[in-house]
Amino acid sequence: MTRLPFLLFISFLFFLGFSSCGPKAEKAFTYKSMTAVGQLQPDQPWRYSPEFTLDGKASTAYCADSKVSDAGFTVYLGSYSEFSAIQVTNGFAKSATDASQNSQIKKMKITALDVSINDNKTKVNSEKSLTVELKPVSFAGNSPTEQFLELDNKLVGNVIRLEFLDSYKGSKFKDICLSEFSFGSVGNGKFQKFPLTNEEKIKSVIAGFEEASRHYFAFKKLITLNEAGSINFYNQNLVLPVFFKSDFTFSFSEIYGADPAAGSGGIEPAKQGSYTILASTPYGIEINLSYFDSGGMERNDTWVFKRAVSGDEDFDYFKTKLGTSFSEVFDPKSNYLLFLKDASTGASYYNYEIPLK
Repeated sequence: MTRLPFLLFISFLFFLGFSSCGPKAEKAFTYKSMTAVGQLQPDQPWRYSPEFTLDGKASTAYCADSKVSDAGFTVYLGSYSEFSAIQVTNGFAKSATDASQNSQIKKMKITALDVSINDNKTKVNSEKSLTVELKPVSFAGNSPTEQFLELDNKLVGNVIRLEFLDSYKGSKFKDICLSEFSFGSVGNGKFQKFPLTNEEKIKSVIAGFEEASRHYFAFKKLITLNEAGSINFYNQNLVLPVFFKSDFTFSFSEIYGADPAAGSGGIEPAKQGSYTILASTPYGIEINLSYFDSGGMERNDTWVFKRAVSGDEDFDYFKTKLGTSFSEVFDPKSNYLLFLKDASTGASYYNYEIPLK
């Protein structure tokens, strides 16, 4: 090989090495998950979760507490995305009234990160931020108008963070909202939106929020009925009197034997303390119970509350347990079927006596 072709060959390898440096980005958007900072009512994700900025509906929105200094949300992507423009529907654009009553974003910081995970260790390989200013949403009749912004530089990453820095104050509420958000580029003066490659996943997540609401509102019904006294949950011959109050205090006591008046078993000391809703999920409400045991030690137990409906595992378990007497004992059109589960022991208690109305 002569010297010149050899040098050309080396130069070609050098070019390949540098051209393959960095992640390969696509002009598309593959949703993986989202997290939020300052989200309003996070225990009720069907209201203001960040996923609503990707559902294509101006009638839904992500809303955060404007008092939280770093309020906003983070989008985790399934692959790297490269974009040079954004398009938003600012505020809570369900109507002009909703938009004016709630705060809207005035200034927003956009950060694109290249994040890798190796051996369960997260590494930020690169990070780049831009700050943009938005206009308040306007309406053409009853329809909100979108606005797009061409960025000063391209952003590339598999994690995108939006941080709300300043706001247009709402006339009634202090929360700050964003209805829709998308990545893209600008060509011939028009915004070219990058496609969401897995739109069905967004729909599935939002449908899961609705499932979570089923459990949440059943739990609220239990709290309302608890105002009149404790309500029994059952497991074989065990009875668990449950008392949740609206002030986030609770009381449990396990009674061994379905008829304590007949002397069948003793009563354990009641667990009394406070509770916190950790999360509302499609599978139930995760609740932390904080109390001091009989030895004076502080305990924090996780329980799951759920409303079972036809087709899920707990409903089928209950139906199998009752056998031929199921239809005589329980009417799903009239009553809730509720379960309380101790996450640490797996113990499960049920109640089928609370009316739907």
